[in-house]
Amino acid sequence: MGTRLRLGWMVSRSYWSLLRNCLPHVYFRHIYIYHWALFYWAFLAFFTIALIWGLTAVADSAQFSVAATELSDKSMVGSELALQMGVGFAITIFVIWLLPVIAEYQDSWRWSFLILVPGPFLGALSMLLLRREARSHLLADGRR
Repeated sequence: MGTRLRLGWMVSRSYWSLLRNCLPHVYFRHIYIYHWALFYWAFLAFFTIALIWGLTAVADSAQFSVAATELSDKSMVGSELALQMGVGFAITIFVIWLLPVIAEYQDSWRWSFLILVPGPFLGALSMLLLRREARSHLLADGRR
């Protein structure tokens, strides 16, 4: 047991001394804190953006479904919802296929996700344009 502890301590010491010799003039405690903080803030930023995106995408989908239900001809509600869902899934599958293609073309994922930006923008724009139409008073029983 003592030999294993001593061997582990020696490997640990030799690893840190190797790092110190390879990277002179670096204070290692600060590197650890810097890398931890960088990872933490990057994760926090990613999680916040993903949470906001997820919450708004879920709410956006429900708004479009309700608008299609309330504004369509009552005999065609099922067909219109099926078409809307089909087009939505088709766009989703296409974008899931397209993202790695764009990333491979650019040799990086850095700007690949920008193709997702037009979707929420066009959705919000279409809902704003719908408010201008006369039949938009049928939404939510006339409450705005």
